Amino acid sequence: MQISKGEAKAQVAGSELYSVSISIAPVAQPKWKALAKDCVGNIDSVVELLHGKLAKSVMDRVCRQGEGLFPAPKEIKLSCSCPDWADKCKHVAAALYGVGARLDEQPELLFALRGVDQNDLIASAATGMAVPRRAVAKGKILAADNAHPPLCLRVAAGRAGVAGYLQELEAQGIRAAAVPGVETAVTVEAPLAVEHLPGFAAGRVSVQDSSAQLAALLLAPQPGERILDACAAPGGKTGALLEAAGGPIELTALDCDARRLQRVEENLRRLGRTAHLVHADLRAEPAWWDGRPFDAILLDAACSGTGVIRRHPDIKLLRRESDIGALASRQYEMLGACWRLLRPGGRLWYATCSVLPAENGAVIERFLAAEPGAGLPDVPEAAAHRPPLQACRCGWQILPGPKAAGDGFYYACLRKFQDQGARGNARAG
Repeated sequence: MQISKGEAKAQVAGSELYSVSISIAPVAQPKWKALAKDCVGNIDSVVELLHGKLAKSVMDRVCRQGEGLFPAPKEIKLSCSCPDWADKCKHVAAALYGVGARLDEQPELLFALRGVDQNDLIASAATGMAVPRRAVAKGKILAADNAHPPLCLRVAAGRAGVAGYLQELEAQGIRAAAVPGVETAVTVEAPLAVEHLPGFAAGRVSVQDSSAQLAALLLAPQPGERILDACAAPGGKTGALLEAAGGPIELTALDCDARRLQRVEENLRRLGRTAHLVHADLRAEPAWWDGRPFDAILLDAACSGTGVIRRHPDIKLLRRESDIGALASRQYEMLGACWRLLRPGGRLWYATCSVLPAENGAVIERFLAAEPGAGLPDVPEAAAHRPPLQACRCGWQILPGPKAAGDGFYYACLRKFQDQGARGNARAG
C-alpha cells in the first residue's frame, strides 16, 4: 500500500496480483483555509505540532463528516486491473479497507490524500505564538526539524576575520559561506572533523551555531566590564564573550553541573582565554558571590529545546507538553536570581533555544510585571542582526527553517532602572 498526494495504490492478490488505484480529488482551498482557521481554538499543544503530531481535538475537527477532509463519494475514483472489474470489486474493497487501516495508524496521511499541508495548521496556530504568522507559514518548522543541521563555525576576531578564514578554507578545498547578519559565523557545506579545520587547535575558530553566536554580539561586552555567564556550560558563549570584548573583562562562568563545567575549562584552554569558573546552583543563596554587582549578565536558560530538534531529535520522544510549565517557572526563578546580582543600570540578556512563547515572551512579561525596576531598553545592536532576528513579544525570535542557517532561538534584554520614569520610557520605546 502506497499513499501519496491525491492517490492510494495497492497490489491485491487474487487469482493473480492485481493493481488497485484510488484517486482522491484535492480539497478546495477555501474549505481548507476555513478548516485550518477553525482548528486554532483546538490547538492546545504547540509542542505536539512541532513534533508532527496532532491533538485529538484537531483530528476530530479534520475528520468531521461533511465538513472535514474526508472526501465525498463523487470525489473518489476507483480502478482495478482485474478482468472482472465491477464498480467495486473485491480487490478494491480490500484496498479501501487497507487505506482505512493505514489512516487509523497514521491519521496525518489524510492530509496528503487531500493535497493539503498540515504545516498550515502551525501557521494558523501562530495567532497565539510569539512570532509573525507569515514567518511560521514560510519557515516550515517541521521540515527544518527533520533536516540535517549545518556545521557552523565562530571565527575569532583578529587576523583577516571571516573573509580571510573563508579564503583559507577555499585554499584547502572546503566549501563554506558567511552567514548574513552574524558577522562572526561561517557555515561549512559538508560535515568534517574539527581537526581538519584550519586554526581550530589554535583557537582561531570554534564550532557554534550562528544563532547562539548572537548572544555575545548582542550583549556587546566592553573592556573593563564585570560580566556573568550564567548556565555557562559547555562554554561556547563564554569564549564568544571573551572574544567579543575587544579587551580585558572580568568574566565569571557559572554552571550547576561540575562535569559540564570541565568542558568550559577545556574550551577556554584551547582558545587561550581565562575566566573565573564557579560550580553552583544559580537559584541557591550565592555563597560564591563577593557582593560586587555585575555590569552585564547572560542567562542562557535551560528550556524545552524546541528550537534545536534537528540537532537533538530525541527531544521529539522525550519532551512533553507538561514539561513547559515547570521549565517556565524555573526560568522565571533564574531571572530573579540574576537580577539580584546586577548593578543598577546594568543589562541582563535572557536567551533560550526554544520557539515556545511560554518560555520566552511570557516569562519576560511575568518578570516585568513583578519587578518595578525592570524595563526593556532600546537595543541598537539588534537592528544589525535582522535577519535572522525577528522582533516579537518582548524580544527577538529566530525560527529554524530550510533557508535558515541557525537554530531556533529567543533573545530579550532587561535593564535595571533606578526610577520608574526611565523604566516607563524604555518600555514605551
